[in-house]
Amino acid sequence: DEYVKQFQEINTKYNAGTAFDDYVLQGMNVGLMTVQALRAAGKNLTRKGLVRAMETKGSTFASVAYSPLGYSRTSNVGHTGYYMAVMDANGDRKPFGGKVTLYTTDSGSGPVVVSTFKRPAMPAKGLPSNS
Repeated sequence: DEYVKQFQEINTKYNAGTAFDDYVLQGMNVGLMTVQALRAAGKNLTRKGLVRAMETKGSTFASVAYSPLGYSRTSNVGHTGYYMAVMDANGDRKPFGGKVTLYTTDSGSGPVVVSTFKRPAMPAKGLPSNS
């Protein structure tokens, strides 16, 4: 997984002595998404600009998630799906049953369906270049 590999490299270089686990992975993913939000908000950062950036571009941000990000003017749900897996000592996620089957739905009364989402590639060197 390109996200796990990149985050492991960052953890080894800048967080020496800290075991790479799902907490580290999720923390780095939040950092990645935060940088994208700040870049999308522009140089003259305001709360209004940050909210607007999330509403208009948040659903396109690169993320370790295998599910779409649910950010828009009407939704701030974040991840819209999930799958269950075990992370081994190398940081590899091993899905239960051997295959990732991601289900997704909306926050209301929509059906639960198998997702066809293709997540964005990890930005080069883990550094977002969006604006």
